[in-house]
Amino acid sequence: MQFLDKLKVDKPLLAELVPEVVRIMGPHYPYLSEREGFVRETIAGEEERFLNLLSESRTLFQRFEAEFKDKTLPGKIAFQLYDTHGLPLDTIKEIAAEKNLSFDETGI
Repeated sequence: MQFLDKLKVDKPLLAELVPEVVRIMGPHYPYLSEREGFVRETIAGEEERFLNLLSESRTLFQRFEAEFKDKTLPGKIAFQLYDTHGLPLDTIKEIAAEKNLSFDETGI
């Protein structure tokens, strides 16, 4: 989803792949075809929530930028983004890299 976001894909896309996964994996996991609609809806919902989270995370980064000393993302802020806002650590690292920030992992 992070890479789709970089490509400016702002709608759920992975859910559209569910029919192909069911076609390929269905012979090995017959229950997939029975639950295809549910799986697709679940993935679409998760994608939507994650896209919203990515959008919010960029706003949060801007709000915290005054605390970035020496172009470093402090561990306590990274932890807050993870713990309070639910942003995955790899996503935090990716956004920090986009903003040319080093990342203080020891401060987490």
